[in-house]
Amino acid sequence: MSYYIDFFRTEPTGPLTSLREYTVASQLADSRSGSPQPEQCTEEGYDDPVSLGLIPEDNVIRLFYSFHTMLNPVLALLDPALHTPHYVRRRSKVLYTAILAASCKFFNPGLYKRVHDLAQRLIGRALADGICTIEYIQALSIISYWREPDDGSCWRKIGLAIRMAYELNLHLVSEDMMPLDELAARERLNQERTWFRCLGYDWNSALQRGKPRMISENHFPKDARQWLNGHAGIESDADLLLVVSIELAPHYNLYQSLRSATTDRNRNHLAPFIRHTIREGERLNEMWAPEKVDPTISHISRSFIQFYNLRMRLITSELKLLVTTPIPGASHLALLDCANAALAIVKHVTEEFAPHGYLSYGQDFIPFSTAYAGAWLFKQHPRMDDQLRTATLDTFRRLSETCRAQTRFDRDTTSYYSRFFDHLVNFLTPTQNGAGGVGNGQMFSGPTGIGARGGLGGTGFVPGGNIQTNMNAMLPSSLPPLEDMDATWVLAANGFDNLGLEGTMNLGLTMGSVPFSARLN
Repeated sequence: MSYYIDFFRTEPTGPLTSLREYTVASQLADSRSGSPQPEQCTEEGYDDPVSLGLIPEDNVIRLFYSFHTMLNPVLALLDPALHTPHYVRRRSKVLYTAILAASCKFFNPGLYKRVHDLAQRLIGRALADGICTIEYIQALSIISYWREPDDGSCWRKIGLAIRMAYELNLHLVSEDMMPLDELAARERLNQERTWFRCLGYDWNSALQRGKPRMISENHFPKDARQWLNGHAGIESDADLLLVVSIELAPHYNLYQSLRSATTDRNRNHLAPFIRHTIREGERLNEMWAPEKVDPTISHISRSFIQFYNLRMRLITSELKLLVTTPIPGASHLALLDCANAALAIVKHVTEEFAPHGYLSYGQDFIPFSTAYAGAWLFKQHPRMDDQLRTATLDTFRRLSETCRAQTRFDRDTTSYYSRFFDHLVNFLTPTQNGAGGVGNGQMFSGPTGIGARGGLGGTGFVPGGNIQTNMNAMLPSSLPPLEDMDATWVLAANGFDNLGLEGTMNLGLTMGSVPFSARLN
C-alpha cells in the first residue's frame, strides 16, 4: 500500500499537516518490528525534545510534515512514507531530534535553539557510545546540511558519516531482488538512498574545499537511473533530484580537473577528451531538462533540478572556451554563451528561488553556484560591450533588491545574497567623478538582439586577444572589503580557487575582520 505517494506530491503553500495520513503511516511503520541492532549500538536512555518538554507532542506531526514537504526535497535523504514520527522515534532519538531541529529552524524558530543544542549533544553522545547506524548517519547529514553559520565541524561530521556508511557496508550493491513487502523494500531503499546522499556530500564538499574525496569512484553507482526506475511506485519524491545530482556531480569534478590541467602546450592534445566531456554534459543536460522530468514532482524539486541544469550549462559553455577555434566571431560567441548561462543562474535565483523562499533551504550548493556565476560575470566585465554590461548590472541589482526585500533580520540567508551582489555592483559601477569601476575604456558594440535561449544575442564582448589566455585575465586586487559574510559565503568565495578562478577574484571578502582565506572549515 503506497499511501503517501500522491499525498506528498501535493505542493504546499507553507507548512501544512494532515493528521489522518500521518496517523495511518505511523501505525503501518510502528506495526513492523525494527531491524536487529547490535547491543552496543542502542540509544537506550537518550532523551528527545518531547520527553524533555521542549516540543509539545501535538506539534511533532506538523514539524515532520514541514520537513518532508519543504526540506527533504532539497536534501533528498528520507522517505516520507517510512520516516514518520513513530517510526523515527522508535529507531533513533538522535535522528528524531535532528529532524525536529531542522524543521524548527525554518518553521518554529522560537523552539530552534534548545532543540538544536539537544541534537548536537545527542550526536556527541552517540559518537562516544560507539553507535553506528543508518539513522546516526542521517542525523549527521541533516545537522551538517542545515548547520549554523559559525559551525566549522561540517567537514568532519560528513567524514564520520561516510566512515560509518562503509562500516555498515552501504557501499556494497545488493544483488537480491527488491523485497515484496513494502516496508521491507522501503527500508532497503533507505539504506541505498543514504549511501547516495553520502556520495553527493563527498563530491560537493571536496569540490568547494579543494580537498580529496573519501569515497572511491569504484563505489559510485554504475547507473543511478536504473536504481530510480527499479522501485517505481514506492519512490520518494526527492529521488529524482538525488539521481540528477549524482549523475551530474562527476562532471563538475571532471570540469575542475580539465580547467586546472589544460595549458597552451597540451590544449590540442586534450581537445578530443574535452569535446567528449562537453558532449556528455550536454547529453545529460538534455536528459534531465526540467520539461522532460516527471510532471508530478513537487515544484521545489523541479526548481532545484532546473538549477542543476543551468549550472551544467555554464560548465559545458566554459569547457567550449578551451577548444574554441580562434576565428573572427567564434570566440566572442563562445564567451556570450557563457555569459548567458551565468546570467540564467542569477536570474533563476531571483525569479524562482527567492519568491518561493527556497534560498534558505539550499544551504551550500546555491550560494556556491550563484556566487560563481556572479564572479564569472564580474571577471569578464571589462571585456563586455555596453549592452551586455548593462544587462549584467541590472541582473545583479534585481537579485540584490529581491533578496533585500525578503530580509527580516540582519543574518537572514537572503541578506548575504544582497550583500554579495551589492558589492559587485558597487565595484563595477563608475563613480560620478569617473573613479572606480572596472572596464571603463572604450567598448565594442556588436549586433544586438535576444538569443534563442532568452539571453543577449550579438557579439557582447570586446574583440581581440587569445580567448583561452583571456579566460583567466587578472583583475585589480585592491577591492574594498565586504564585511560580515557568514561561513557559507566565505566558503563559496574560497571555492573559486578550486575552479580555475584563482588569483582573479580578490573580492576582499571577510568575516568580521578576518580574510575569508583564513576561515575555512
